[in-house]
Amino acid sequence: AERIHSILEMMYELSEEERAERTTYDSIAAAIEKSMNRSNDDALVSRTISPNASSYNAILTAWSNCSDRKSATKALDLFRMMLERYNISCHARDALVRNKCQNELSSSKPRRDFTAKTDSFPDSRTLVALLKSIQILSSSMEFEDALKFVDSIREFATKVDDQNEWSHARDILPPTGKRKPDRIFNVFVCNAIIRTYSNLPATTLEEYRRCCERIDDLIEILESSHSVKPDVATRGMAIHAWEKSHRFAHECSDKEAKNCAKMRSAKARVHADAILSHMQSTTSRRGLLFEKPLSIICDVIAMHGDAGETTEAEELYLRAREGNTSYVPILAAIIEALSSNAANNILHVKKAHQFLSEFENDIMKSNLRVLPDMKFTRLYNAVIAGYISSTEKTDGIELAKTLLTHMIEKHTSNPQHIARPNTTTFVKVMTALARGEDNAQQLDMLLGEMDKINNQSKLLPAELAANVVPNKVVYDLVLKSHTRSSAKGSNEHVSALLDRIKKDPNISSDDLSQIFDSHELPQRSNNDYCHGEIKQSSTNPILKSYKKMFHAHLKKRTTNGAEAAAALLHEMEDKYASGENDYRPDIYMFNTVMNAWQQCELSNTDTSISPSKKAEDLLDYVCKKREEGVECLGPNDLTF
Repeated sequence: AERIHSILEMMYELSEEERAERTTYDSIAAAIEKSMNRSNDDALVSRTISPNASSYNAILTAWSNCSDRKSATKALDLFRMMLERYNISCHARDALVRNKCQNELSSSKPRRDFTAKTDSFPDSRTLVALLKSIQILSSSMEFEDALKFVDSIREFATKVDDQNEWSHARDILPPTGKRKPDRIFNVFVCNAIIRTYSNLPATTLEEYRRCCERIDDLIEILESSHSVKPDVATRGMAIHAWEKSHRFAHECSDKEAKNCAKMRSAKARVHADAILSHMQSTTSRRGLLFEKPLSIICDVIAMHGDAGETTEAEELYLRAREGNTSYVPILAAIIEALSSNAANNILHVKKAHQFLSEFENDIMKSNLRVLPDMKFTRLYNAVIAGYISSTEKTDGIELAKTLLTHMIEKHTSNPQHIARPNTTTFVKVMTALARGEDNAQQLDMLLGEMDKINNQSKLLPAELAANVVPNKVVYDLVLKSHTRSSAKGSNEHVSALLDRIKKDPNISSDDLSQIFDSHELPQRSNNDYCHGEIKQSSTNPILKSYKKMFHAHLKKRTTNGAEAAAALLHEMEDKYASGENDYRPDIYMFNTVMNAWQQCELSNTDTSISPSKKAEDLLDYVCKKREEGVECLGPNDLTF
């Protein structure tokens, strides 16, 4: 950019030197002779040097491609220099003389177009490059200053066009014959102005609103114009501006700002309808044009969803879907919009499920060779998430399970079906079930289904195989459900699952250590019955799981929980006796179980079990161990 600038200055210096040596009449005569190819003084013509608009545009483009503020400032200074160097009164006089000479020299010939070679006045490319630089510069400006500056560029372009029309009507400027001069304020400049408005450094919702309203006013002016009309890109940038405003309001905690969501979505919807009307009027070119504005329509559907306008979102989706076989992005947008409103009514999720089923039937019956893909799996996962997040928890979980069962059946019977589940699909349903009571058996069944699909995937090509490998989240959910279960055999299930985790090559030692991190340890009572928390300095992840599962049993505050915790203690003793030193229990753990039996004694209604007798048996056991020389199990005052 610096080198181009130096070349421009060289041209300008030569131009000024020539201007000083030549009379006005000589300069005009040379330009006319060169235009008519009738030069009698080739040496004079060859010396005609002056930077024109293209010369300035080259360096403006170079500066605008730099991303630093210094370059943007230089671009702005160059534009001001361009205006200062342009003497519009001189060019007007030159044009009048040029037209007069042309009529005298070629009165019998049709009028030709003569373009002034010294014309260095800004054109549309100048303003586009300048606005690109302003976007960089505006980040370090105050919002009001940046807004006024863009307004001034817009006003400048409008006034220049008005002046050119007036001059052309009086045969003054520019010298283009009968053809009207090119407008500076064309669709490219308009789009650049809109892009700059949407990227101004707005920090409040009011500033965002002012930018969006200026964009809408500008588009409204274009709609009433006979020469410039807004195109798809213009509408798309307007939607983008309203979407940015919507996103900003959604992130702030101001309730009043969030209540304006319907207004913002309505503003963006006007432009979306105009885009769809344009797309549907160009049927022959729709395949080329529809793909790019598709994401714009998706943004408006998402805005309707955030505003709770599910009906409007459905209407826009159905209109955008007409005549288009590949509408996965807008389908994803409407499913997300409807599912996000599940808390208001589960019927919204059912409607999303209906759209998904229609798409599934259409695409599986078509002649297109469609393979399962993550973009399809995400659609099913979004519907499942919507069912689970609905206020009707029971119905929602059942419908989510039904959809998961549908996916399992379709994939196992036809691996090429688009309804292919992944680990996330199972985790969403398993998480909902784990929050309930005694759902351990259902979680075991889902884990078994994952194993079956994994075994099937080993025989399938990579593009058809489902990725449903159990991860630490799956194991954590199953373990959590079993530790909360009151069913018999839960402790054995947990032990078997822990052995499986230890042997699973897909579970790293770090994953093992995090399996129970989401479980809360029970709060100690005020009497501080165990003289401190159980030490967990060992890095053995299985040991950590044992100790956290030990506390999970005690949290139940039931006789089954106390018995399971005691059984776990004895299991740890067996491991310690077999040489695994990390599993050594201590007296604090036995005191904790005895305290649990004490809590059960206070609320026990089962006469077949005596919690106090259970606690006394533990006291006898630790005393016996003390006599055998196991010092770590020696009873203390709290034990008695």
